[in-house]
Amino acid sequence: MPEASIVSASPPAPVVGRMAIVHRTCDTVLGAMAEALPDQIPAAYYGMSTTYHLSGIAPDKSMTWALFEIEVGGWGGSPKRDGLESCSAHIHNPANTPVEMVERLHPVQIERYELIPDSGGPGRYRGGLGIRRDLRILEGNAHLTILADRMKFGPYGLQGGEQGSLTEIILNPDTPKERKLPSKVTGVALKSGDIVSFRTSGGGGWGNPRDRDRKAVQRDLLLGKISRRIAKEVYAF
Repeated sequence: MPEASIVSASPPAPVVGRMAIVHRTCDTVLGAMAEALPDQIPAAYYGMSTTYHLSGIAPDKSMTWALFEIEVGGWGGSPKRDGLESCSAHIHNPANTPVEMVERLHPVQIERYELIPDSGGPGRYRGGLGIRRDLRILEGNAHLTILADRMKFGPYGLQGGEQGSLTEIILNPDTPKERKLPSKVTGVALKSGDIVSFRTSGGGGWGNPRDRDRKAVQRDLLLGKISRRIAKEVYAF
């Protein structure tokens, strides 16, 4: 690896989140290989986990607490099948964190945990869906640190497929206090009642959406994975 580069930083360069670079390296290499092997390479996956660290002190000062989670997104569609929905990809293997365990051990409440309709990139083989996970602070104050990506450029599609959705992290969504948070930030002050909404990217689509099997489009509609608007405007269903 060349010294003093993004894949081989040299002291005293500041570094954080090595897995972010590894994920994006996978995306870059696979994208380049698709030029030579167009019928063998899948579209881009979510490209980087949305990770966050949340910590606080109980109001009576009796305890401190900390929560670290890794939220994944959708895989890219491949030449043979749709991408997986919100599943750990390639070079890491984090498990789903059960809502019940998070709520039992921390003063938080998970208010939403669901797949995001229309987040997978349209294609003959659709990109997998991203997830939405909304978390409310129940008591005291807390501080939030985020390491994420894909807020400007979604996972790319291939062979006529479209890109997946962008990652979003929103503080107090659908309220007068709504505020979008950046992909990389530390020390975000939260208080009791605040909600943070994590929304991960869907994967890119593979192939022309108009070539998608009609039964697959109908199934996606019935399962709520795509909206009627996307079915009509993108898939001509």
